[in-house]
Amino acid sequence: MKKEKENLKTKLQNILNNVLDYWAEMEFNIFRVKQISRFALILTIGAVFFIFMHSLLLPEQWKWYWKLVGAYFFPPAGKETIIPLALNRGIPEFIWGFSIWVFDLMMCATVLTNWWLIAVIIKYIKPIDKRITKLQKKTQSIKEKKYGIFLPAILLLFMIIPFQGSGAISTAFIGTWLGFRPRDILIMVAIGSLISIIFVMIAYLNILDLL
Repeated sequence: MKKEKENLKTKLQNILNNVLDYWAEMEFNIFRVKQISRFALILTIGAVFFIFMHSLLLPEQWKWYWKLVGAYFFPPAGKETIIPLALNRGIPEFIWGFSIWVFDLMMCATVLTNWWLIAVIIKYIKPIDKRITKLQKKTQSIKEKKYGIFLPAILLLFMIIPFQGSGAISTAFIGTWLGFRPRDILIMVAIGSLISIIFVMIAYLNILDLL
């Protein structure tokens, strides 16, 4: 009788473990589907935006638009380079500035919502792995300086100043590693990107007036 009870207990325990394992696997699959859906949504928004921009530009402007967008997505080209080039090629200021702002938000959102995809990319693409390692060192340096309550301002400044290694993707990585909430990081990228774009455009247009 005692042995039967033990067998029954073992069977019930096995059933419970199987149910828990199945539930954990199902939750993971649901999480992965959500992640893929978010990534697909971001790509869809980008494609729709790209098509919309195409409808607003002249053929000559579009020829430079998509090339410069490609250059912006693959550094070292940054705002300080891309914005003057675009304006010099006749792309309207508002269209180009708004485009850069939208692309910054999209890149930030991609990082914040798709860590699993980024981990896969880092694993198989060594140049990106090296860049991520540099960002991790930069994050550690920021932590060691202990900026305290000024940390959000420091990260915002990092997003605003258009130097090599800064930008939406880097800010999203560093902000996440520093423990900021995704919403706060997205707000910092939105504000920092807008200020940076306006600053570079004003500087470029003022230099043209002086020439």
